[in-house]
Amino acid sequence: MDRPQKVALKNEEAAKIAQALANPVRLKLLGALNQREMHVDELAARLGLPRGNTSAQLRGLHRAGLVAARRDGRRVFYRLSDPAVASLLVTVQATASRTSAVFQTLLRDHFGEVTPLEAEQLVALLDEVDAGRVRLLDVRAPDDHAAAHLPGAENLPLPRLEAEGPEAFGLDPAQPIAVYCRGRYCVAAADATALLRAKGFTVTNLFASAGEALSLLP
Repeated sequence: MDRPQKVALKNEEAAKIAQALANPVRLKLLGALNQREMHVDELAARLGLPRGNTSAQLRGLHRAGLVAARRDGRRVFYRLSDPAVASLLVTVQATASRTSAVFQTLLRDHFGEVTPLEAEQLVALLDEVDAGRVRLLDVRAPDDHAAAHLPGAENLPLPRLEAEGPEAFGLDPAQPIAVYCRGRYCVAAADATALLRAKGFTVTNLFASAGEALSLLP
């Protein structure tokens, strides 16, 4: 294989990844699988998609090497094939935040300020949570929380918070709250933060998913 052929092959293989990502449904599927392994029916129900479409999109992601699959009886379970895929999702969204005017407007108008975490800051935050000075809320779905979550985090899914209000969960406006979800661009964390601030709570929206934040811990 000569040099031009090597360059062409390299670019062709990279283009397969880009093509596999060029679909909003596939990005949603990868985002869901970034939380934990799920089977096709669960993914379809979670995302409100027809099962056939969900299965077809997952097969496309599998062909591109972005997800791995295993069969258990009649069910096929999918997971991200490599931690690099999760990093790729973050990179795609971070790039959109710098290059897309529409994305920038969305962030400005609907996401607000998000606090990025370094390892030392995370350890200090968890010390505050452990001492009872800060309440840490994971607003993801219960199954995602069960799969992995920050130490001391309470699972308070956004739909329950919206339906029942913070008072139903004993939240104290005098106690600072930290909220986290799936990452920097998680709509649920942004909405939970806005809801609680409107009720008079002091809230920090953290830049960390469960997996990202856990990886920061020593």
